[in-house]
Amino acid sequence: MLEKKQYWITLLVAAIAFFILFIAAYFIVMGRNKVVAPMAGQVVLEQQNVSKTLSSNQLQITRILPSTKILLCLQTNDQEKMESVTLNATSLLGLTEQELKERFKDCSIETFNEDEVKLLKTADLDSLAFKQTSEARSYALGVEGDEICIKEVVTGVVVGHIARKATDFSSYLYSLLLKESITITTMQKEALLKDASVLQRILQDYVGE
Repeated sequence: MLEKKQYWITLLVAAIAFFILFIAAYFIVMGRNKVVAPMAGQVVLEQQNVSKTLSSNQLQITRILPSTKILLCLQTNDQEKMESVTLNATSLLGLTEQELKERFKDCSIETFNEDEVKLLKTADLDSLAFKQTSEARSYALGVEGDEICIKEVVTGVVVGHIARKATDFSSYLYSLLLKESITITTMQKEALLKDASVLQRILQDYVGE
């Protein structure tokens, strides 16, 4: 009888101990989940914030579009604006404001958005008068880096690049390119921008001079 009573007491103590261990383990696991859940939520929230920030920064980058109107405003040394020249946006497509600054180092940017870009350049009266009387010869071949480019005679603004190295030609032609002495018409400029082989025909007129 005594052994049977001891058996039931031992079984009861074991059951109580098991119950206590189960409760303790339950609260420990739940406590960890409560700590991990906020941390996981915080990580997800931080990732979402980073993604939103990156997306916002990407959306803030403004570039020149085909529909963007690009104006070059000329002013005299006394800061009196004289006239505005509309530039062809074809060779400037996709440029950001910083990239445009690097391309037009002698100009300041007054306005830069997808609708309108406004550049400001100081020019003297003699240059402006020359432009008004020489519309047919308002472009010249020049050198930018190693490549031949097309510049506006008055403003010096590069309006296009030709995929030909200036050093590929004779020293005489190279010197003319450096001096920007080879002037071209608007039609020749447009032809060059479409077909670089036109360059050879233009330069033939200067061979032997």
